[in-house]
Amino acid sequence: MADISESGAPDPRSLYRSGDSYTGTLNGIKTGSAVQWGKNLCAPCNGARSQPFDYAYEKWSRWMWEHQDDLAAAQAVVDLQDVYGSDWSVEHAYTQRYLAKQLGCMLATNYCEVPEPITTFLDSPLVVAQLGAPQATFFRDRARLDLHTRGREEGVDYRGYWIPEAPFWTTGSQVVAAQYQYFIGFVCCDIRWPPTRPAAPPPRLLNLPLTGAPLRLQRAE
Repeated sequence: MADISESGAPDPRSLYRSGDSYTGTLNGIKTGSAVQWGKNLCAPCNGARSQPFDYAYEKWSRWMWEHQDDLAAAQAVVDLQDVYGSDWSVEHAYTQRYLAKQLGCMLATNYCEVPEPITTFLDSPLVVAQLGAPQATFFRDRARLDLHTRGREEGVDYRGYWIPEAPFWTTGSQVVAAQYQYFIGFVCCDIRWPPTRPAAPPPRLLNLPLTGAPLRLQRAE
């Protein structure tokens, strides 16, 4: 869970990580193996090549964080122009490539060869629907939304960032499927390969469906 600093971003001192490499409270979110992938990208790929992806995702993440109360409504529709500005179609495509980069880094960290459709997607034209490209999906998790709503009723801010275990499947040494998820509060960013539906450009008005089971906690009497 994360407390909220005056700037609206999580205070690193209130972030907690549990994993194979590190378990405990973090003192920062910029450096260290506890919060970063290993050095599995060359400098150009992690710099000029992918910086537009990083900047676009920062806009997406910040907007999702700051509008959790709005997104808790029964129907949540995001106007991507509100998130990114007039260049929303390009920037949202960059956000999808940021997630694909995370998927590739996860596989490389696990000593897997990243499938070519994932690496090709990073360099593909932004306005062309690439056959077999990783599929990005955005939705709201019901249990985390219930927790958010309960926290608001109790005067507690339960917003946080979560990265669940990322599964992948192999045949011999070849990766045949992989998935990576990242939660901003109750909003999930899901990237998976191979895709489960035909590729298509995103609409400007993006619906965030509500999925999953409700929160199962009893209130204290």
